[in-house]
Amino acid sequence: MSDPAEPTPPPPTEPAAPVQQPRMTIAEVRDQANRILDEVNKLVVGKRHLLQNILIGLLSGGHILLEGV
Repeated sequence: MSDPAEPTPPPPTEPAAPVQQPRMTIAEVRDQANRILDEVNKLVVGKRHLLQNILIGLLSGGHILLEGV
């Protein structure tokens, strides 16, 4: 039996509907990635391939191991 002094928990609520975001085309993603790389490349000169790999890791939710940088 439950204690009458103990408050009853609120009823479960319905989960919120996911917000539908407009999807980007591959060309839009490529253009956006190039803009990001161009801006970062202003500070880190001559390491574009490394920056591309870092950006890929960040966008994919992966891990990045940098050696000899």
